[in-house]
Amino acid sequence: MFSTDQMERYSRQILLREVGGVGQKRLLDACVLVLGAGAMGSLALLYLAGAGVGSIRLVDDGVVDGARLALEPLHDAAHIGHAKALSARDGLLARYPDISIEAVVEQATPEQIGSLMDGVDLLLDCVGTPLSRRLAAAAGWGCNAAVWSGGVSGDVGWVVGTNGAAAAPCLNCHESALGAAFKEAGQAEIDWAARAVLSPMVPGQVGSMLAMEALRRLLGLGGETGQVGGVLFRAGAVDFRPIEARKRPGCPICSEAP
Repeated sequence: MFSTDQMERYSRQILLREVGGVGQKRLLDACVLVLGAGAMGSLALLYLAGAGVGSIRLVDDGVVDGARLALEPLHDAAHIGHAKALSARDGLLARYPDISIEAVVEQATPEQIGSLMDGVDLLLDCVGTPLSRRLAAAAGWGCNAAVWSGGVSGDVGWVVGTNGAAAAPCLNCHESALGAAFKEAGQAEIDWAARAVLSPMVPGQVGSMLAMEALRRLLGLGGETGQVGGVLFRAGAVDFRPIEARKRPGCPICSEAP
């Protein structure tokens, strides 16, 4: 079932009752689509690959920027000016040569997100903008796939997701709940254009949480349907708050069955 190298690499994980050989095989057979290979995507990709997710399709149209290396630990100075998707692929394969990495040097758009979802078990939005979250919501809803999205503003980070079930709220339905949780944490409205961020810890924490939710879903932890909702945290105050979304009447994505 596993090569000698794989047995050595994943032995501690296989020892876990919740994973075992069967669970590790599920991870090796899985395919995850990751939008964004920047600050959040760096940690998500490293942990997905490190856990043994066998196939990763990553999409990013940006280039490695020296000013962002502290935020993006998957990249290095040797790749400044190179496409992020290709830099991320090279970094992952240097560590884990037995997994499959497909790098797409494009910006995900509504026109091609369907083809990007082909064969995918789960989608992670590591871009963290309203546009990327709505794109991920539509993509996941269209094929009943689990979708998780993260975001950062200052010292605040959040992760929201849905399991793809028709009765569950889609990712787009989380917007009002996310805004409410942000204000409950003592913050003003989310500034999506803000450049200030407590780095690299906050985006790194979000990326780690996204990877963990992906593994939970792929391993079937948390029940048959998995978690719906999310969490918002404020690093400066060590404050974690649940995000409890409800299906929104009239939602343009999930108000009608796909």
